[in-house]
Amino acid sequence: MIKVSNLKKSYMVKGSKKSPFSLKNDRKIAVKDVSFECLSGQCTALIGPNGAGKTTTLLNILGLAKSDGGTIEFKSNAQKQSLSYKQLYRSLGFFSGHSKLEFGCSVKTMLEYYMNIYNTNNTKNVKDLVEKSIAKFELEEFAQRPCYSLSSGQKTLAHFARANIHEPIFLILDEPTAFTDPYISQKIVEQLNSLKKLGTTMLITSHNMSEVKN
Repeated sequence: MIKVSNLKKSYMVKGSKKSPFSLKNDRKIAVKDVSFECLSGQCTALIGPNGAGKTTTLLNILGLAKSDGGTIEFKSNAQKQSLSYKQLYRSLGFFSGHSKLEFGCSVKTMLEYYMNIYNTNNTKNVKDLVEKSIAKFELEEFAQRPCYSLSSGQKTLAHFARANIHEPIFLILDEPTAFTDPYISQKIVEQLNSLKKLGTTMLITSHNMSEVKN
């Protein structure tokens, strides 16, 4: 379960010297008293227009931005206590449809690299998990190609596989089908439904209501 309570976040916006009406610095409220629960094994969606604070909320949940107030808790089915940072690190996956994939290495090498980061205590067979991920997310056709040479849709699939390479308990997705064609979007939705059946707890932001409903 992911529990967010009274989350707050604001940014300082600098005034423009070019305009006599915006000389003063101002503070923009990005997130104001946001509270919700993402139940274990379910997919919860944050929906709203651009500028509503969806991505900022995710960045605070991920620890990539410091909130001004509120609390964020992660709990697994096996534990009543909130997860420690080390436990969360190995249990959390993040994917953004806006991410770029410009590595010079192959997709397979990239997946092996990330799997080795998560497999710090050498308890898993990295090569077996990478091969499993390539098959699961249908990357065989371009697994040996350099990441930078892929189409935008292929990069999206490779990034999605990277976010799931360590089989996380929690998966956070920021507009996962942004800039993808209907075919790739449908494949992502199918994978999300499969992960939901496996009990993965997912938090997703989206503008696409049909995607959320599916």
